Amino acid sequence: MMRHIGCGHKPPSYYVSYGYYYCSTFGAELYPRLTSAGQTWLEDARKFLQRNMEKGLSQNMEGNEIALASKRGNGSFRMTVVQFELELEDETFTEFAFKTHPMAYLDAGLGDLPISDLNKIGQQPNLQEWTDGRTWEQAVESGWAVAKKKASNVITAVGEAWDATKAEMGDPVSHALGRLLAN
Repeated sequence: MMRHIGCGHKPPSYYVSYGYYYCSTFGAELYPRLTSAGQTWLEDARKFLQRNMEKGLSQNMEGNEIALASKRGNGSFRMTVVQFELELEDETFTEFAFKTHPMAYLDAGLGDLPISDLNKIGQQPNLQEWTDGRTWEQAVESGWAVAKKKASNVITAVGEAWDATKAEMGDPVSHALGRLLAN
């Protein structure tokens, strides 16, 4: 918002109507209810959201293309915005900001959180937010990535348990021969 003092432009409504609201609400209401892992996630997600936004703004100062990619392989996006105008077009800025959300949430470790934290986080958006398709887009994108990670963790755990069971059982033929030869 400081960038717009004295320039004659008003800052994008996203900053106050969405960004500030959720940043403060998550901090005041959600943070105390999360596990320590969830609290760390929330702190990191805020940092990633800000970094992504600043990178996009910086890229728009250099040209018409904004291209951001996750550091942890959690997606990417590209959009074309007339140079210097990202913060001047309210709807364009909101679209840009929403596109940064899933990468920030996932890079902060959303998929590593316990289900209890995921449930609390998922219940945070106001009911009116769910009327905006962009809320659904970021929820589906983030949720799909988390579901794949959780499923992968379950498959790995089952595989490890199976390997441990096989090791405990040993080779059944050798067991049977060992018992026969011992008698």
